[in-house]
Amino acid sequence: RFWRAAQQAKISTRIPKRFYDNILEENDKIAVMLAHIDYWLQNSRHNGKKSRFGYASHVIASAEKPLPEWENWQKECRIGKQEKEVIKEILANGTSQLFEELAQF
Repeated sequence: RFWRAAQQAKISTRIPKRFYDNILEENDKIAVMLAHIDYWLQNSRHNGKKSRFGYASHVIASAEKPLPEWENWQKECRIGKQEKEVIKEILANGTSQLFEELAQF
């Protein structure tokens, strides 16, 4: 219900990136973005697809050091290839194509 109401009212279903982009540390920002992707992939707009982005969000949020300082994060994090690719894209660009596509109505 919320998803349909938000679409009709043309309001965001998640906190817009501009509100947290400059205040969160790298891992927290990535974790929030992955959690948003997980939410969007699981809602009815995307046929309720199962997503591993929620787990990836938890792994990154639990990391003891920032990803840019953690040399072997790609080997040591037990997350999927797609999730790692999105994380690398966020680290390089501050966002990812998947995030931006899903953030659109």
